[in-house]
Amino acid sequence: MWNKSLETGIRELDLQHQELLEIANELERCVNDGNPHRAWQEVLPRLSGYALFHFATEENLLIGLPSVAKELAAHIAEHRTFATKVEELRTSAPDLDGLREFIDYLQKWLVAHIGHSDQALVALVSAAHRTCKNRTA
Repeated sequence: MWNKSLETGIRELDLQHQELLEIANELERCVNDGNPHRAWQEVLPRLSGYALFHFATEENLLIGLPSVAKELAAHIAEHRTFATKVEELRTSAPDLDGLREFIDYLQKWLVAHIGHSDQALVALVSAAHRTCKNRTA
């Protein structure tokens, strides 16, 4: 699912995005193997923890840049909504149909979030850094 169009240009974020997509693929393998218990016992907790780690990485890049404060608040809200959805599934009873629906949501959300929200914020951060450099030059 990873492709060049999803690259943000920030290696740390791109590697983390690739890992999130790999976890999504692992969930899909659980469905294909008919193994929802593995998804609930291993993969969903991993997704939950890694997503929170990744979101903190993104948010820390943006905190302290007043020019992106409004966009940061919206971005954090997207993160929180996603984390809540993962937690709701993780704490529910293992269900293959529910997992299939979540995987569809997850794949669409990741591509949209990375391809649009993250890239838009990276562009704002780059512009903010250029503005700061120009002011000090």
